[in-house]
Amino acid sequence: MKFVISTIVLLLAISGSNLQGQSPLSEATPADPSIRLGIFGGINYSTVSLPSNNIGTFVPDAVVPAGVTDGSGTAPYGGFLFEYIPGSYGLHLRVGYDGQNTSFGETDQVMARLAYLSTEVALRIALGSPQLHILVGPSFSLRIKNETEYTSSTTSASTVTELEGLKGTTFGLWTGLGYDIPLGKSNPKSSDAVWYLTPFVEGHWLVDQVDNQDVLGDAWNTVALRGGIQLKYQFGKKSSSSAPHDSTDLELLVHTPPEGNPQFQEFLPLLNYLFFPEGETSFSEKYKQINAEVAKTFDENQLFESVPTTGAESSLPSSRVQRQLSVYYNLLNIIGSRLRDNPSATIALTGAGATSAEGKEMAKSVKTYLTSTFGIDPDRIGVKGQTKPPHISGTRSTPTEDQRLVQEENNRVEISANDMSLLKPVELHTPQESSTSNNDVTLELVSSGIPIREWNLNIRGNDNSYQQDYGPLYKETTRVNAASILENQKDGSYTATAVAFTENGEQHVRTKDFVLSQNSATAKTATGYSILFGYDNAELVPPYEDLLRTEVASGIPNGSTVQIYGYTDAIGNEHHNSELSVKRASKVKEILAEELKKKKNSRVTFVTDGFGEMENVPFNNTSAEERHYNRTVMIQIIPES
Repeated sequence: MKFVISTIVLLLAISGSNLQGQSPLSEATPADPSIRLGIFGGINYSTVSLPSNNIGTFVPDAVVPAGVTDGSGTAPYGGFLFEYIPGSYGLHLRVGYDGQNTSFGETDQVMARLAYLSTEVALRIALGSPQLHILVGPSFSLRIKNETEYTSSTTSASTVTELEGLKGTTFGLWTGLGYDIPLGKSNPKSSDAVWYLTPFVEGHWLVDQVDNQDVLGDAWNTVALRGGIQLKYQFGKKSSSSAPHDSTDLELLVHTPPEGNPQFQEFLPLLNYLFFPEGETSFSEKYKQINAEVAKTFDENQLFESVPTTGAESSLPSSRVQRQLSVYYNLLNIIGSRLRDNPSATIALTGAGATSAEGKEMAKSVKTYLTSTFGIDPDRIGVKGQTKPPHISGTRSTPTEDQRLVQEENNRVEISANDMSLLKPVELHTPQESSTSNNDVTLELVSSGIPIREWNLNIRGNDNSYQQDYGPLYKETTRVNAASILENQKDGSYTATAVAFTENGEQHVRTKDFVLSQNSATAKTATGYSILFGYDNAELVPPYEDLLRTEVASGIPNGSTVQIYGYTDAIGNEHHNSELSVKRASKVKEILAEELKKKKNSRVTFVTDGFGEMENVPFNNTSAEERHYNRTVMIQIIPES
């Protein structure tokens, strides 16, 4: 009984907090209202509490042991419903059969079978989306059945009678949660009728069932938990056959893939950490090692030409991710050659191990390779050991299941330099591979002052031979693979229609025409950068901020499209990581936009999004270096064709 009442109180609290959190409908013009008619059916689980009375008070002929004051049972519940939904708030009305069966006692048993014709009115409140809603309101019940069966344990005889002292009419309070599942999809340009299937769970409290009731202690209190299914048919106002009117409060930006197969100028960041297996003081063989003779002619500009090496990477990497890892596994060779070419530069190696002594030995192994292979003066390389790296991974809130991964990352040697050119990105010129982002149509919904709750997207074209719906969408940007739109066509003309909904139920429509082509025309060289971030951090470290403000911003020509996509590793909360990736991408865009404004370079289109740890993540999360490279923002600058 206490559990059932607590559940109802919780549902009421949810509805109350939602009422406070939403603005009145009068503050905005509602969308076309919808009317729904339907049927419902379910099961009541009823509990009756008789705080100060024995069941015998209501069934005088029953001989039930003293103290039997509580009972429970199940009964059917069903009827007809009506809904009026102009927006986030609406009206819900039900009329139906409300069965209340309750069993008292174990040996000498009383089975009370009550039933009511119940009329229930409720305020319907949307919870975040139009489908999820809460209902809260009063009920008015007319008793249509009062039957009690008493079975004696001594005689096994059954006596059928009525409960005494109960009213013929009563009232109550009820609340519940429901979720509308569309069974038929409406045209996004109209609000045609549609079927809905709605599972629900509710609580119902009948508070006034006894004649001449003085206090609740004298009452027959019925509290019911019920669950079931509604089937509803929506009648909506159909729009005219003409095209919808575009909203001036929305802009739909469509960014199509660049034509041709452009050359790609890559700037691959150099992660200045070497990760060590736990308990070992020699760096792993995954880091490429060369001999002193080869080191004399090592050149990072010919990084992927055939050279004798040890290690896992031995052939030309075919993707940006593979090239990035190849650069990383050549970290010591790149640092060694740059130290050789910059005689005044120095570096410091900080090893972090189980003890400071172990950390120092780790740093010494790196120093030994650089001095013996590249002939670097030992005085130019400082070493020290400690138990924690200077830029530690993990926090106090790191989940228990991720702490092993964090420890793997903290067992490392960090390289710092007095000349930041030692740690600058590696520049490569490669053919542009077919990557997900390069072959996608990116659609961005831009709102001017109206809060968008969700939106749906429809793409149609090629003389209506192609049509596809997407949604509901909750982020401003979505991507659709261009090949899936073109199918087997060489080119095609398409129309994208975005239908957006505000918190108050307003509907806004925006359309945009675009063209796709498999044209093989030669395109200009595209440029790509990866910007690395620290663990659980959206702030840029100075070297990368300087890179953005100088080299990256200066390389963005007028008329180009700049794609900025943020990512994270898989450590921590998925929702938090999604938000973190958006913050990282936004920070990069903010800095680039600021620099372009100074240069009066205004004809640049930014496409920005964050994908967290799950969607199109660039690297695996199996190794420490891959997780670090996933803490990134990837930038592609695509010049105007």
